[in-house]
Amino acid sequence: MGRAARKAARILYELDSKTRFGINYLSQVNLDFTARPRITGSPLLNVALASRGLSNLDLTVHVPQSVMVSFYRQLNDRWGIMGDAGWQQWSQFGRVDVSVNSSDPRNLTTALPYKDTWHFALGAQYQLSKPWLLLFGASYDSSAVKGANMSVALPMGESYRFGVGTQYRWNNHLSFAFAYELVWLGTLNVDQERGPLSGRVAGEYNSAAIHALQVALRYQF
Repeated sequence: MGRAARKAARILYELDSKTRFGINYLSQVNLDFTARPRITGSPLLNVALASRGLSNLDLTVHVPQSVMVSFYRQLNDRWGIMGDAGWQQWSQFGRVDVSVNSSDPRNLTTALPYKDTWHFALGAQYQLSKPWLLLFGASYDSSAVKGANMSVALPMGESYRFGVGTQYRWNNHLSFAFAYELVWLGTLNVDQERGPLSGRVAGEYNSAAIHALQVALRYQF
């Protein structure tokens, strides 16, 4: 697999001592995969492939670029609010470049019907006491695929996230954090026609959700 570095650009602007704005950009990354095709249980077919000079299959997958803007505002000694909005170019993830290296080389690009997505989030933090900080918030992410194009391999739908957490500052250098997040995906309907060999796959993921727990330790020098 070919490796490609992902470029990032970050800007943080402080309007005053209580207000900050930020912009974060991540570039697109192209991942190149190379494999030599071999079919088990059919030596004659392998001989036929070799006779055509077939050596490798090359695939290029595009990891989408993204842009995120955010803000933070300290309202008083206890309350602070924050939010962000972002965009991801998932339509490029649906473009998969395929190259066949053989005596008769071929190139093609499969265009899966993915859409660009949008993200919106709003949260707040509350200083319970000097060592304890409470954080909570919610976010929304649009779906990268329409319902008619949703596949079993990657059932992506719109998602709603709700999170709550707390941070305990042990001293000026050491702090601990605990958080819980619910990602609600709802009901994901799949109705996919996969051709004469695979047939049709239809059904639903009912009340799909993800529960995530996080424990973190942070040390500042």
